[in-house]
Amino acid sequence: MSLIKAYALKKTDILRGQNSFLKVIKDSKQFTTDNIKAFIKINTIEESESQCPQNDSFVKAGFLISKKVILKSVRRNYYKRILKEIYRTNKNHYFGGLKSNKLEVVFNLKKNIETDINKFKFNAAQKEMREILFKIAQFLLRN
Repeated sequence: MSLIKAYALKKTDILRGQNSFLKVIKDSKQFTTDNIKAFIKINTIEESESQCPQNDSFVKAGFLISKKVILKSVRRNYYKRILKEIYRTNKNHYFGGLKSNKLEVVFNLKKNIETDINKFKFNAAQKEMREILFKIAQFLLRN
């Protein structure tokens, strides 16, 4: 596998559909930082294969920013792109060895950062995403 393909975020790696998001949020373990909340749901491979047999990815991620948190859709999409890019570049470092379970993760921007727009730039978001990914990886190692 080439280096570019290893760091790509394929369509099969992204959680899609409102029902998928609701299932993860409803039956999940939560991890939080100051601005980001992550919901994770762990499925066994057998459960996942019965739902979606052609999917070969072990981690599916979704990115959620409420309209109540950021009103303008342009800004919401901007922050989703930032979160996706940070996740894409760090996913192999934290979830590279995951083969026994299938993990579904939803990342949610939990408060209005528009008022603190200068504080939540790419570097601050990257620090918080890495912190959340580290917490999730530690949790997975313990279980």
